[in-house]
Amino acid sequence: MADGAKPARRERRRAELAERKSEPRVRSDGTVRTLGVAFLVSGAAGLMHEVVWSRLLSHVFGATSLAVATVLAAFMAGLAIGSWVVGSRAPALGDRR
Repeated sequence: MADGAKPARRERRRAELAERKSEPRVRSDGTVRTLGVAFLVSGAAGLMHEVVWSRLLSHVFGATSLAVATVLAAFMAGLAIGSWVVGSRAPALGDRR
């Protein structure tokens, strides 16, 4: 193989890769719809749990802002811990495009 063929092939390959990276990746409607439903269900479940815990804690603390503050603090702490755990694993997962 001639020496000039390798650089030309490399350049062609680089151009193909650059073209692929510049094209936006479009997910199928089914994937987007499934993700939307999953987010909707998880959000609704979170809100229902907030209401249930708020009602249960109102029996302990009374119907005060302390019960609501406790539920809100626990909910925010759960979000923070989940974000921290997933964020620490994100570099290991890599780019899955």
